[in-house]
Amino acid sequence: MSNKMILCITLCIFCFFPIVSIVNAQFPTDGVVGYWSFDAGTINGNTVQDVLG
Repeated sequence: MSNKMILCITLCIFCFFPIVSIVNAQFPTDGVVGYWSFDAGTINGNTVQDVLG
């Protein structure tokens, strides 16, 4: 294999890996007491809503 082909394959792998990790990411809820995301939809004035309940 040529050096350009190895470089291309390596770059493709390193660019694809973070995308797969982000897509499959889930929030672990087992044992969590409270979670505040600070997203715009959970903030009301000076109060932040607990997302888990």
